[in-house]
Amino acid sequence: MYVDSENWAIRYLEIDTLKWLPGKKVLVSPISFDSVDLLEKRISIFATKEQIKNSPSVDEPITRKVEGELFNYYGWSPYWIGSGLWGDWFSPNQIPLESTSIEGMGPSDDEDHSYLRSMNEMKGKINGYMVTAKDGQIGKVIDFILDDESWAIDSLVIDTGDLLPGKKVVVSPEAIDSVNRLSQEIYLNEKKEEILTKSKRSLSGRIDDIGKRNTG
Repeated sequence: MYVDSENWAIRYLEIDTLKWLPGKKVLVSPISFDSVDLLEKRISIFATKEQIKNSPSVDEPITRKVEGELFNYYGWSPYWIGSGLWGDWFSPNQIPLESTSIEGMGPSDDEDHSYLRSMNEMKGKINGYMVTAKDGQIGKVIDFILDDESWAIDSLVIDTGDLLPGKKVVVSPEAIDSVNRLSQEIYLNEKKEEILTKSKRSLSGRIDDIGKRNTG
């Protein structure tokens, strides 16, 4: 998965096509998803094998020029134009499927305007991005919590190790001030104590919500 580290949403899934497209990186957008079955771990998309096979080649960094080629090929409506998380919409499944041309929209071809980061690059108990609060480091990113309707990142899961009590905390993207890809660090606009307090409330709220759904 590729994370938009400006708006904190999943913009693409990379498909492993090694058995029939060796050496080619193929990306699909949640805009193209027909259905997502979490139990069966299956995603159905509005695209044929032939379309995917002939889709533009994608290499990192994924710049806006690369995205433009991909969106023009599939006819997707550009998520970066509009006031919502997905253009003028809240979730990708609200976007009309009619073909859209994005020629002349957004940054020029020469402008690298990409905020996309590989989720695999950002998370990991050993190699995950280091998270630093206003008063010092708190740990590393080990996972993400997603909203499977909007494909927004609800929270980052941080392994605090020996730096903070509690071992794991959740951090809202609203608390993120900046991301440094070169040093692989995420900087927060809150102090450690604020993060711990909010994390406990957030986890407690989720447990309560689950309990209500199970008893309702």
